[in-house]
Amino acid sequence: ILYLIKKLNINKKQCVYIGDTYVDFLTAKKAKIDFIFAEWGYGEKKNFYSNSIKDISSLKKILK
Repeated sequence: ILYLIKKLNINKKQCVYIGDTYVDFLTAKKAKIDFIFAEWGYGEKKNFYSNSIKDISSLKKILK
């Protein structure tokens, strides 16, 4: 993730990681980028995920 951010010359504030597991959450946290939990995936939803979406069409509402 950090390699791509640097290679593409983008700001971390413009990035978001969408994942469905706790490992995905930790990856985003370590990279210091926002995380959105995908509820349709394999992982269990945790209370500390500040953002989650039920389906991909819900993404527009969060990103506004």
